[in-house]
Amino acid sequence: FFRGVCSDMHQFTRVNPCFLQRCAVRQQARGFAHARLLMAKNYYEVLGISQNSSDGDIKAAYRKLAMKYHPDKNQGNAEAESKFKEISHAYEVLSDREKRRIYDQFGEAGLEGGPGGAGGFHGDPMDIFNQFFGGGFPGFQGGGFGAQSRQPSRGENVVVELHMTLEELFEGATKTIRYRRNVLCSVCDGTGSKSGNPPVTCPDCNGRGMKVMTRQMGGFIQQSTVVCPTCKGEGSIIDKNDICSACDGKRVSSEVTVNKLKIQPGTRNGAQLAVKGEGSQVPAGPAGDLVVVVYEEDHPVFSRHNDDLILMPKIGLKDALCGLDMTLQGVDGAPIRIKTPPGTVVKPGEILTIPGQGMPKSGVQGKRGQLLVKCEVEMPDKISVDALETLAAVLPQTEPPFEAPPGSEDASVVYLEPASIETLNRLEREARQQEAHEQRQQMGGMPGGGNVQCAQQ
Repeated sequence: FFRGVCSDMHQFTRVNPCFLQRCAVRQQARGFAHARLLMAKNYYEVLGISQNSSDGDIKAAYRKLAMKYHPDKNQGNAEAESKFKEISHAYEVLSDREKRRIYDQFGEAGLEGGPGGAGGFHGDPMDIFNQFFGGGFPGFQGGGFGAQSRQPSRGENVVVELHMTLEELFEGATKTIRYRRNVLCSVCDGTGSKSGNPPVTCPDCNGRGMKVMTRQMGGFIQQSTVVCPTCKGEGSIIDKNDICSACDGKRVSSEVTVNKLKIQPGTRNGAQLAVKGEGSQVPAGPAGDLVVVVYEEDHPVFSRHNDDLILMPKIGLKDALCGLDMTLQGVDGAPIRIKTPPGTVVKPGEILTIPGQGMPKSGVQGKRGQLLVKCEVEMPDKISVDALETLAAVLPQTEPPFEAPPGSEDASVVYLEPASIETLNRLEREARQQEAHEQRQQMGGMPGGGNVQCAQQ
């Protein structure tokens, strides 16, 4: 039968010479279709997620991998740098719903202007990282994968933590910030070459930094995008005999920079203060910013909520009933006398306010928040019998919380006593177990994935 088919086919091709050509085209089309399916999986595999992952899963995967393979954490590690670029390219496609749809349907060819083309997509990995983590919003670079050259990138932001006391934040201060950043090499002026000549466009990738590799596997053709091995993703190269020895051709070097920053009175904990252009430098692109994150140190007396100061003193029952009168040093160094009007009873947990004794309102001259006083009333361990009679005569009578049942006059007396440590520990342990059980129910069922069902009668 097979010989007969072959004979018939040979006879038919003599009548219609285009038949074999059409067969070859169909076979090649099937190979490209298979390659596109393989490519549709590649970017998901780069991020370590499945093809039906949500937008949140894609962001979480990128966040984890980008932090792991960031060049600053893997200096001199070419493999990590290559991985970082692959992760960035994968995220740029999969985080865009339209590009992801086209990629799933047509593979990378669709993004390069094939069926359903959406134009290029290869933005600068550092720009993608900075945009994702809030390090400025430089945007994706135009031109994409079909561009003839890489667009200038933006330098990375340098984030510095600044710890300050509450008193410093109250008064304001000028702080000296020492940090390390990349600056253009002073020997080669950022060219990376001894001669001072600028780098030339990489001939292997035409300045894109990435290459599409095509290989045939059996009857199929597979395409994959890899970092250009010639320029290592830079898009440009320097003659190896002309590489600057000071920066090893990297065009930037690391140095310690000192800056002075004025902290305004009333600056809040967690405030991010940006100094434009004082971050890392890059050749042919704007420098990043210095971002100073202010952290407020704990204070032995006051805590803070935005512009308000909070004081939580422990007072005795006598002070709570007969009147509070105490003096303390304010955060500005001036003494503050706190007193309640005669006849005022301070209730446990009650919040009292003193206007104008809080933190300065940032940007509002002469205005301050409130001082909030929340007293913790400490009860005496015991009271003498004589004092009990006096208190009973002075304190107002209260109604019992429960109505006495019939025959209560014959009820036996049971005296209360403090709970033991074992009892308290047990109650805390059971409360944690109950909370964990409720969380499992809210997350969709019992352990093991089974849902709770009604019992059948």
